[in-house]
Amino acid sequence: MENAVSTLSTDIHVITAEINAYQRVAGEAIFEIGKRLKHVKENDLAHGEFGKWLESVNLHERQAQRLIRVAEEFGVNTTTWSELPFRTLYEIATLPTEERNIEHELKSGETKFPKEMTVRELAEVKAELKRKQAELDEARRSEQIALTQNERLSDELATAVKPETVVVEKEVERSIEVNGIRDAIKCTPAFTVISGHQRLRIAKDLGLSEVPVEIIDVDEWEAEYLLIAENVERRGLAEQDPIKKGRIAKFMAEYWDVRLGRGGDKKSTAIMANDKTVSDVAEFIGESKRVTERLLKLNELIPQLKRLVSSGKLGTTSAEQLAYLTPEVQTALYDALGEEIGERTVAETKQLRQEAVGKSVDDIQRMLDAEKKAKEQALAERATAFHRTTAHNPVNWRI
Repeated sequence: MENAVSTLSTDIHVITAEINAYQRVAGEAIFEIGKRLKHVKENDLAHGEFGKWLESVNLHERQAQRLIRVAEEFGVNTTTWSELPFRTLYEIATLPTEERNIEHELKSGETKFPKEMTVRELAEVKAELKRKQAELDEARRSEQIALTQNERLSDELATAVKPETVVVEKEVERSIEVNGIRDAIKCTPAFTVISGHQRLRIAKDLGLSEVPVEIIDVDEWEAEYLLIAENVERRGLAEQDPIKKGRIAKFMAEYWDVRLGRGGDKKSTAIMANDKTVSDVAEFIGESKRVTERLLKLNELIPQLKRLVSSGKLGTTSAEQLAYLTPEVQTALYDALGEEIGERTVAETKQLRQEAVGKSVDDIQRMLDAEKKAKEQALAERATAFHRTTAHNPVNWRI
């Protein structure tokens, strides 16, 4: 009987040729996947549910956006780039167009074209390009831009202002006024602040013209991860706002390329798969896996409902039920019920979700109007019954 298992060559040149051939096949697949993702998104073939559709092909939106970016940048000339790994392609795609086909000198002294570089070398080139760009701008203006870029995430990570927080800030201010800033402000090569926002703000308020800076050579994506990690480490797990915690969980899931949805604890089969799971995200934010899944789902709420959750007027379990509805349906429910939506029990909210599935906005409005009318009628009947009872059975009140 003939052996069905193929025997690998012992010739290194043959092996090299075979690997290169398989790499070309993998590279072409990346472009084809990216083109199809772009086609689905641009033509709304998923009918407004692109994110949910991605689950059926084992991709989340961050991965899809990267694949689309690669296809957009290199799809016309795939022959030149098809032999490169996906991560390398994405790093080159995020280089300025004019920098992709010229040689760059590395710290090692070598000179290479981007397509000849490793991912680490490409990150080095990108950092150097950012540094040079930053030198062209006024340092103070660059710092101000960086502060603006990070203001949103810093606000989300900051805990609620409490009296003890104010006291600590005053102590930091007195220390800086007397001793200056001892711990350097950590920045990327483009002067995006990673940590030290409070110290930098206090230094500006005090009129200091210079502060010590430590440059950390990472890209913006890695910088945002470091910002979150440092805040979690410095403040502990103090964040109590479920919406803010859900945003942090979402960022970590995307950063680690965690496959969300059902089977989120299984390793992703996507192109950029790694060993991280929802359980790792849960451990990072200090919650159970189930709570973390609920917090991740809250990211799909409309802003009005997110505000109710943040203020404690809408519980996270009920909010999770509403997050399964489309934004249009959520908006219709909020417009009709307002903050009253937070007064319903989890069971009532779950029933509301079930009744709203598949209905148009007009159908939902009619459903809620009928529900309101039924409640008013029930109240009126109870009031009538009460009056009849008291009329037949008068009660003497002692005053």
